[in-house]
Parts: sequence; C-alpha cells; structure tokens
Amino acid sequence: MTTPSTLVSLRITDEEMSLLDARVGLDGARNRSDVIRAAIRLFLEGQPLLPDMGTITIPVGRSMKSRLGDLYELQGISPEQAASQGLQDYVRRLIQEECYNK
Repeated sequence: MTTPSTLVSLRITDEEMSLLDARVGLDGARNRSDVIRAAIRLFLEGQPLLPDMGTITIPVGRSMKSRLGDLYELQGISPEQAASQGLQDYVRRLIQEECYNK
C-alpha cells in the first residue's frame, strides 16, 4: 500500500531541471518526483536539531565511504556519528595543545 501524498507544483530554472534530470536513474530514483523527494528528505534530515546549531558538509571519497560503511556494519556507528566524534576529538586535542603551549 502506498502512502498518501500531496501534489505540489514549483518553478525551477532550465539549469535546475537539467540537474534534476541528470539524477533520474541514480540511487533508485525512477523519475523527477523520486529525485525531489530524496532531496527534500536529505535537506530536512540534515537540519540542526536546535536553533543555535549549525551543520557542515564533508566530502568523502570512495575508499572512505566504503570504510564508513564497514564501521556502520561492524559497530552500528553512522557516518554522521563518526564525523561528529572525530571533529570533537580533533577540536579538543587542538585546544589542549594550545593551552599546553602557552
């Protein structure tokens, strides 16, 4: 059974339409609507949980993407969790080094 949905119309440029069409057939997207729904989900899920929080985007290569997949399979740690923990550890270390060097 399919989930009920609402029809929404929007205006986009020809360039945006070309970019949209280029995504059809990738990542399971069968049509423009699938691409738009995936983009909306990605956008909304990537929003900060609190108003004073921000987000960052980190490009990863094929090798790192594979390693992050392995980490998730072995430990259940998502790429976002790993990146957040790594960033916290990195900042903590740099601050400690700065305080130590003073």
